[in-house]
Amino acid sequence: MLVRKSIGIKIRGDFMHVIIPKGTRYPCKFEQETSLPHDDTTTILTEVYEGESPEIKNNRKIGAISLKIESKDRRYEDTLSNIFEIDSNGVLYVVILEDSTGNMASTKIDLYEDEVGELEDGFDATSLNSEENDEFKSLYFVRKNFEDHVYKQKRIIEASNRLSDDHKIEALTIIKAYLQWSEGFPKQKSLYFAHQMEINDDLKEYLEICNA
Repeated sequence: MLVRKSIGIKIRGDFMHVIIPKGTRYPCKFEQETSLPHDDTTTILTEVYEGESPEIKNNRKIGAISLKIESKDRRYEDTLSNIFEIDSNGVLYVVILEDSTGNMASTKIDLYEDEVGELEDGFDATSLNSEENDEFKSLYFVRKNFEDHVYKQKRIIEASNRLSDDHKIEALTIIKAYLQWSEGFPKQKSLYFAHQMEINDDLKEYLEICNA
């Protein structure tokens, strides 16, 4: 038997992160790694979807699972293992594992229990404008790269023993403002490139002290 539609999870930015591609033969098992959406995340709500669009609103939600984060650090870089397994009966078993602690949550979803609903669901996101799909993917990864860059600078500031406490607070306040801006998911890619240059300038003196 083949998986009828791609199966994945909603991640920050309303992006469909595919775990099991459409057309995969089951039984099967897939595992992919994601990270926390931001520092100080206390709970992860993992929503499971099926569909072909990178934009989550165009796909169908089929389940959800919640995991309380037990790591004391709760950092943006902390990883989660998303383990998806479909048995021979079409039952999907989902495990979300906090890699640093071994803490996990699990659920199961009968993918094809409602055969009538499945047949009546005529929506197929593959019919959507492929250029729009590609543009949304591109925007998502531009923001992801921007935030990766900002968090890299944040870690340098946090770890520095050369900055005074006041300077460290100033630098982290600047970083917080850029992350808050990105949280709104602006739709112009050029803004992310411009802001990346701006934050480099804003933090230049602080980073020079850190790296001295």
